[in-house]
Amino acid sequence: MIGRLAYQDPFALHKIDALLANREDFSALSAPEDSPQSSTATHYTIAEKELFLDTILEATAQAKFFEEKSINPWPIIRHLLYLFTGCPGARIWRRIVAQKDISRIEEAAREQIERLQ
Repeated sequence: MIGRLAYQDPFALHKIDALLANREDFSALSAPEDSPQSSTATHYTIAEKELFLDTILEATAQAKFFEEKSINPWPIIRHLLYLFTGCPGARIWRRIVAQKDISRIEEAAREQIERLQ
């Protein structure tokens, strides 16, 4: 079931990593459930944010290639749906991805990355 967890809440793996690494800062594990920051209470470095954005942009580049070849890009971009689960703006993100507008997805990805702590 870890695969399903990783798909539906990718940031949960970040919390598990902190637990397994015996880190001192377990704030991500003790955030209140109703908190909008509950699954993303850890801080991300600039490098982590850039890597995250690069991953999204690579997926959208592949989706654009599919569109140019008249192939449905949904098999690629559907995996972006739950990337921001638990983050502010997650519902808007899912709506944009579901609309399958690749240029809008790239713009929204940049906005979402800026919202991460």
